[in-house]
Amino acid sequence: MAPDIESYERMQETIALLRILAHGQEQIEAGKARDAADVIASLRAQ
Repeated sequence: MAPDIESYERMQETIALLRILAHGQEQIEAGKARDAADVIASLRAQ
């Protein structure tokens, strides 16, 4: 039985979120992330 459209859309949203999480993990591993506290302090200093 084929999935209904709502199930398909949920699956597509889940896949998109997993891709975003994977990209974020890659950014962290590449050293391209900053601590939130550092970003906030930098913004407050401006």
